[in-house]
Amino acid sequence: MKGSGSETNTLLKVVERLINSTIKKSLITGITIDRNFIVLWKVTSQQQCEKEVQEIIDIFKKPLELKDEHIYVEMSAGVALSDHKSNIEILIENSMIAQKKARESLLDFAFYSRDIGEKEKRSLSLKDSLRVSFSENQFYLMYQPLVSMETGKIIGVEALSRLEHPKYGFVPPGEFIPLIENNIIVYDFGRRVLNVACRQNKAWQDEGLDPIYVSVNVTAKQLLDFNFISFVKEALDVSGLDAKYLKLEVTETGLIGNPDKAEEIILELQKSNVNFLMDDFGTGYASLGYLYKFPFDGFKLDKSFIDGILENKAEHSIVSAAIGIAKALGIVVIAEGIEKHETYSLLNVMGCQVAQGYLISKPLDACDVSGFIRRYN
Repeated sequence: MKGSGSETNTLLKVVERLINSTIKKSLITGITIDRNFIVLWKVTSQQQCEKEVQEIIDIFKKPLELKDEHIYVEMSAGVALSDHKSNIEILIENSMIAQKKARESLLDFAFYSRDIGEKEKRSLSLKDSLRVSFSENQFYLMYQPLVSMETGKIIGVEALSRLEHPKYGFVPPGEFIPLIENNIIVYDFGRRVLNVACRQNKAWQDEGLDPIYVSVNVTAKQLLDFNFISFVKEALDVSGLDAKYLKLEVTETGLIGNPDKAEEIILELQKSNVNFLMDDFGTGYASLGYLYKFPFDGFKLDKSFIDGILENKAEHSIVSAAIGIAKALGIVVIAEGIEKHETYSLLNVMGCQVAQGYLISKPLDACDVSGFIRRYN
């Protein structure tokens, strides 16, 4: 609930009155904590609770009249049921966790469950330990090969961050990457990934292996950081890696916040021969427009499209159209997440130039990349 202090307090009183009138028969108490209205009431079953919570939610789907104005209140509810062992503090904490789940899932309300609670507590624990994980080098890089569909040779690798946590063991990237992106360490983390990836690629070249590029994912915060250009140039200078062997992957969400600034940074780095790829192409609303606006070297077709091209005509048509657009623009198409030979063959016939996925190779340790390049190049 937003507004001035007095407006908010007045609105909270209206909310309190409406909630009280809805569940007045079983209401024990209602309190307001940090703009959250917390209600404690007796129910005989979860079904009764669901019914009464939905009645409350339905009230606020209609505008409230306040000082001759119609005000719409966005409400989500979290519900925690007492097991006779929970004190009021635990119930409030659990209901807050359930409310967060409701907001994230775009639901009217959600019930607390042990699974939700354990997941939230794990997430908070990981979030709190990010600095320690970073300082103690619990993060590391693996590299997934990309091959030319014309020659079958490895032309690049994507650097992929991994986390081996002392308490939770291997933590999936989909779990810890969002936490990093919303943490202050995102800048130092991104800088380290750049430095390590560039040094490793130069080390492979120094072994006498065929030169390949390394691609590194860049978040919106990293890209728009005023130090980003100097960090990229520093990574190249210190490692001795030629800039043409570095590609930076950005998503549409990394551009949409400040496209003019993003374009300025991309153009500046391209003067140094650093190339850019659009990652997850096709998953956003403005992907096609950004291909025209930004001077990308190529784009990566999201795995969600690749998975269905064998059976789904619509996805086949989308991929075919995307490849046609790339040809018209003179840029490269990379298909990621390829797992079947039939998928690889069809993409090759359709004109896709580069392939990535478990069919070619799972992500590899740096030492295993050397052997992989020797075998296939």
